[in-house]
Amino acid sequence: MKRKILFVMLFLISIFILSGCGKEERTINYLMDEYVKAYTKADLKAEKNIFPEFYLKANEKYVNQEALTKETENAKEKYGDDFNITYKVDKETKMSDEDLIALNEKMKKNIESAIDATECYTYEGSIEFKGSKKSTSATLYNIARCNYDGTWYLIRK
Repeated sequence: MKRKILFVMLFLISIFILSGCGKEERTINYLMDEYVKAYTKADLKAEKNIFPEFYLKANEKYVNQEALTKETENAKEKYGDDFNITYKVDKETKMSDEDLIALNEKMKKNIESAIDATECYTYEGSIEFKGSKKSTSATLYNIARCNYDGTWYLIRK
């Protein structure tokens, strides 16, 4: 009886995993939330979750705990220890085939190990860095969410 119950449980877990249930949806909001977590809390795991593997390998010098902590400390010095990042996405546009080809060519020119994105969306909106010392608002631009090997990541266009 115990074997039967164990088998059924393993079967149900397998179906759950294979059907994609329990898998994080990598929407623009999810990725931007990871961005906020990375740069406000110096969370290297969140930073590495944002970008595709080829980008991380090409930028190993800059994508590490020491560099991220320094960036977060600089932001705290500028904005205050309580600084936070908020964003608003106003517009999503699917990238045309021509723009996607141009982006892939640009990525390969800048990063030899880059792989082709199969689909991308561009975003417009705003981003604010705010703390007790200072706040800065800017337009959210030049950002895209692209699919590389079935997973969505943020990239700079």
